[in-house]
Amino acid sequence: MAVERNITSDDDFFLGEDKTLTFTIYQSDGVTPQDITGWALSWMLKQKGTDDDDDALVTKTTASGITLTTPASGVCTVSIADTDTEDLRSNTYRHELKRTDAGLETVLCHGACQLRQSVHRV
Repeated sequence: MAVERNITSDDDFFLGEDKTLTFTIYQSDGVTPQDITGWALSWMLKQKGTDDDDDALVTKTTASGITLTTPASGVCTVSIADTDTEDLRSNTYRHELKRTDAGLETVLCHGACQLRQSVHRV
């Protein structure tokens, strides 16, 4: 079951900062955490949701950037490095977390992602 989760200005996601996004995956009832042990996941940030995957601005996978933090409780974290967003501009983008295991591919979470401009310019 895909859940809409917008990352808004209240989440304080700034350009050029290290950021950890935490997601909890639930079963179809929307209440019971899903055991995600061994799952392959992908998280993408795109200008528009219709952009090709090759045009994603940031891509993280369980092989690089996504950690199954507490898999039995459905919790995973996406680690964003400061260099992943330093060349972007303050804007509202689209993000999506997807299970990518063959035959089980499904969107888990999606929504808008607002990146804010910080005062520092390093």
